[in-house]
Amino acid sequence: MITLESYHVMIVSKYFDTFCDFVHLEMVTKKYRGTINKFHFNPIPLNNHTLKYFQHIETLHLYSNDDITFGNDYLTNKVNDLIQTRQNTTSKTFFQVIIWYSVSCYTALTYSSFRYVFKNVAFTCKDVDIYFTCIPRVATSIALNCFSGCLTLLSIVLPPKIRTIEDNSFYNCVHLSSIVLPSGLTSIGSNCFSLCSELRTLRLPKSLQKIGKNCFNGCVSLKTFQMPNDAYFIGASCCSSCQKLLEVTLPTSLTQIPKAAFSKCFSLSQIAFPKSIKKVCERCFDGCTSLKSVKIPNNISSLGKNCFSNCVSLTKVTFEDGNNFLLSLPDDLLSYCYSLASFVVPIQISQIGSNCFKSCKKMTSICITQKVTVLSKFCFSECVLLSKITLPSNLCVVGVSCFFACSALVEIHLPNTVTCIGERAFCECQALSKVVLPNALTELNDGTFMKCSSLKYVDIPGNVCKIGNNCFRECVALISIELPESVTKIGEKSFFMCKNMANVRLKNGLKSVGKDCFCECNNLNEIFVPTSVTEFGENC
Repeated sequence: MITLESYHVMIVSKYFDTFCDFVHLEMVTKKYRGTINKFHFNPIPLNNHTLKYFQHIETLHLYSNDDITFGNDYLTNKVNDLIQTRQNTTSKTFFQVIIWYSVSCYTALTYSSFRYVFKNVAFTCKDVDIYFTCIPRVATSIALNCFSGCLTLLSIVLPPKIRTIEDNSFYNCVHLSSIVLPSGLTSIGSNCFSLCSELRTLRLPKSLQKIGKNCFNGCVSLKTFQMPNDAYFIGASCCSSCQKLLEVTLPTSLTQIPKAAFSKCFSLSQIAFPKSIKKVCERCFDGCTSLKSVKIPNNISSLGKNCFSNCVSLTKVTFEDGNNFLLSLPDDLLSYCYSLASFVVPIQISQIGSNCFKSCKKMTSICITQKVTVLSKFCFSECVLLSKITLPSNLCVVGVSCFFACSALVEIHLPNTVTCIGERAFCECQALSKVVLPNALTELNDGTFMKCSSLKYVDIPGNVCKIGNNCFRECVALISIELPESVTKIGEKSFFMCKNMANVRLKNGLKSVGKDCFCECNNLNEIFVPTSVTEFGENC
């Protein structure tokens, strides 16, 4: 068994949280006893009881503003110090006092000495009133809301010790055009430079690891965004609405592009995904109106909703071969991509989400793989140039309004595996002249072929039991219809305004004919009504 020697145990124990941790350590084995006495500083906050166990302390570390100072507070009239005095706190003089909690620049400069060392010095709102842009070199962070809404701030250079810039620090500084960040900066907070509309260039240091949400949101003059290679996190809407952003460089350490990170970046024309990216979140590039092509690498396992929606100049989307992780295309993935003319669904995809290709008005063809079993609602709605589509042989579901207003679609063959066609699935497909329905279908839902003005022929399979409301409404080219014996109900306005329909043959088994079912079928000469019908709707 490998054990830690006493020296290494002492190093580990520096990271303990409570005094009990030290007690338990010394109970483990004899060689660990006396570990507490070896410390010349306190690795944990102390009180009257625990101070006596750290007998060789020379340096007092204060981790919190509430820590007991034992009479060594840099502010002799500090409220906490007075309270501690009244509580008969032990007094002890230390060689040096290290203050770890955050203090203002003014405090640090006023009380700093060899004896008092301040490790976390924040440049605060009060410091702005004293120093403005001449930030003291002792500062290690820019505090929350520090320069927020400062209309007179034009440019600023941050001193070299700054490691973090907190939330809203430069929020809405509308005239800030230049800022120099220090080489050791590791973190930029949320909304930090949001709405800095004059900020044109920004050089991010190599040390930067984290950028908060909305950090550069609305920086409408920012042209480039180059993240350093060690950055592992960017927040939601980080660069959204950066209208002049031309170039984005993502680091190889980044695994996820967050929600709306680059949405509405109107000038962004291309994007390269590093191999480290596993997930592209929802609305990530939504509304990037200059984006022309996208290549999805094979390491990506998830694409979010509206990922590339409203990219009106997008003409090409390709997927790298060998992706076994991405199994579905999300809702609104490419909706309103008006320039996209064709698309090949990756071979591993089994489901296409709602509105996925909605209003891709130049889409003429799409290749769907055999693994696809579900076409969700509004999937291809308003693809007005889509003239022909070959559906996969394993398809089970055609969603609500799936091909709504596909006005160039001439013919559709639904495979026999389809068991459900959603409401208005082919509504307003004005060029659709022929439909072959699957034998497994048991119901035609409301408005399925409504306003298909060129539909002349439809063969209704023998298992269909119900014709929904408005199913063939205003199919003005439909001349005749023969319903199988399985049909028991015809819904309201199912054949309303089928003006060229000449004859209808209804079979035994039909029980109900809905309101206005054949109303305004002006050329209807003959209709056979079986004796099984017991319910006739008004004006049927």
